[in-house]
Amino acid sequence: MPTIPVLANTVVPHGVNTVTEPVPSPFRLLAVSFLQANTLSQIGHGSIYALLQVLRQGNPVYTAFAGYIMTGPTRSAPVIGYQMFPSSQCSFDCETGDILSLTLWGGQESSGAVVEAVLVAGKAGEGPMDAVPFYEPPFTGPGAIVVFTNAQPAAGADYTAVTVPLFARWRLRGFYGSLTTSSTAGNRLVTLVKGEPASTAPLNGDISAANQAASETIAYYFGLGAQNQSGLATAAAIAVGLSDLTMWNAMTFVTKTGGLAAADQWSTGYYVVEEWVGPAPNA
Repeated sequence: MPTIPVLANTVVPHGVNTVTEPVPSPFRLLAVSFLQANTLSQIGHGSIYALLQVLRQGNPVYTAFAGYIMTGPTRSAPVIGYQMFPSSQCSFDCETGDILSLTLWGGQESSGAVVEAVLVAGKAGEGPMDAVPFYEPPFTGPGAIVVFTNAQPAAGADYTAVTVPLFARWRLRGFYGSLTTSSTAGNRLVTLVKGEPASTAPLNGDISAANQAASETIAYYFGLGAQNQSGLATAAAIAVGLSDLTMWNAMTFVTKTGGLAAADQWSTGYYVVEEWVGPAPNA
């Protein structure tokens, strides 16, 4: 049987990492599957994009897998790691001196995951040659759900703008923040502005359903698919529907509060985004 290299690679969050191994002797590549070799689990679709290629004289001559890989159900302390899917059927004769290359693009959810590419091989020149490798375009299908916080700003200030990181596409699905207004007279109006890369005008904004007066504490719930409504008289809350916009690297989203007074105070903010990572020409 031919000797098959094992390719192990560590996911870098919002980065790209490539490992290579030389082919020591000829073999026919028949299939590839993946294992998560450390203790992380439950990595969803959109968080790791994998590209496994065969290079010959420095050039890619065969793509054995291109797409998102995910973990299966949680298991207790597996010896060889969590099985990942999907796998790929292949049919390519690798030659001595070829290079096997595994590139991973990683998201926030998969930070630190160790991924092993497990290759199935047969004798060179034997077996079927009609297998079609797995291919999935980047930034398609469901994304990974990521929840993160935005630090409480100083009094009289809005939150710091959040920037979509390298190699990522983000779809903002939700935001929560509570605004306590001072006794300074006047109305405040909250807008969440999206799509504001450097030196570029905002693409759109989602505006609260009502003004907030002085000396009030109002909780703001922005949500994809939510209906704009105000509950000021009862629950002191405002729901705001988010427009559906997928943002790419260097675009931002941020609250802008019209009429914000010097002693007005936002709480810590919470965001929910749907994230895809992958090879991006603008990253």
